[in-house]
Amino acid sequence: MDRAYWDRVADRFDDEVLKILDHDRSGMLADVISKIASLKKSAADFGCGNGSLLPLLSRLFRDVQAIDTSGNLLADAQRHSSKAPNIRYKQADLSEPFQIDRKVDVLLCVNLLIQPSVDTRERILENAVASLKRRGTLVLVVPAFESLLHTYHTIVEINVALGMKHEKAVAEIESVYRDEVISAVEGIVTLGTEPTKMHTQEEVRTALSDQGLTRISSHRIEYDWAEMIDHAPEGLGAPYPWDWLFVARKS
Repeated sequence: MDRAYWDRVADRFDDEVLKILDHDRSGMLADVISKIASLKKSAADFGCGNGSLLPLLSRLFRDVQAIDTSGNLLADAQRHSSKAPNIRYKQADLSEPFQIDRKVDVLLCVNLLIQPSVDTRERILENAVASLKRRGTLVLVVPAFESLLHTYHTIVEINVALGMKHEKAVAEIESVYRDEVISAVEGIVTLGTEPTKMHTQEEVRTALSDQGLTRISSHRIEYDWAEMIDHAPEGLGAPYPWDWLFVARKS
């Protein structure tokens, strides 16, 4: 993982990285975490960034390990949760051989599996599974490739409703698609300036199964249209853009 890049982005992290808890329309992530949490359990946040999930985790779990590749982001996370005595911070490249200080009952991996390299993503997921206790629970959030396609279709419908001919609306979005989608087969898309891995639901199910995990449930974390479409029309409703959220158990 590119430690230097994340150190550089630390000062503008809140502007460039979506805080899910703040934008989750139905509070799905917080609800899922709350249902599996216990003050008798330990948790870890793989790729904690500047710590947006840590206040919630520190309230719901006995102890929390916050792990990130960026020392700058970890320093920000520690400042934001300075009053939480049950959080330990560790700097580590989670795509390299890694051993957690103590295996945990619940591990969160939230929009961390976004690297274009499949080998990098597989190593991160392997480290996550290895960091769980037997019968431990993985909470995995990934960007949804299906949501991107749904957004493209929605923009076509908006433009047609505004009077554009259907053929032209489709042609414009196909041009955007060619600019943004590096590989449809691999789900690699340029988000901002960075190539980013987006996942299909079946792809994630297969990856979890390959790691020996049993899927408990899958959900959508939905966001307002403004997160995906500039100047989205008022009243634009469901289905909203989403991330995939999976809960799986280690054998």
